[in-house]
Amino acid sequence: DNRISRDLPNEMTLLKELQYLGLADNSLGKLDPLLFELPKLVVLDFDNNGIRTIPKNIPKRSRLKELYLAENGIEEIPESIADLERLEVLWLFENSLEGTLPTFLGLLSELVELDIEDNYLSGDL
Repeated sequence: DNRISRDLPNEMTLLKELQYLGLADNSLGKLDPLLFELPKLVVLDFDNNGIRTIPKNIPKRSRLKELYLAENGIEEIPESIADLERLEVLWLFENSLEGTLPTFLGLLSELVELDIEDNYLSGDL
């Protein structure tokens, strides 16, 4: 439980061997799309950071397998999430998601764990 509340430094993109980035329980407020370009990053944990949006420009070449964005204030899942073709785990519980679950999540053929509890979703799965 740190109190990091500023933008991540641009030098983070120089960490070409980084595989896991855990910054849960901070106050970052946003998820920098440049993180998805780290060539070996497979786990990104930004739970409980006051994040309101997921970037709409996630690069297709991302190797990310696990994305933890629980306990933020995310209101929608952008279609760009379907570009994470290797994604196996997606945590979005305790956010502010509304409406129906987007059908494009069905494109995530490697997904084995999807946690969307405690949101405001409705309709059929």
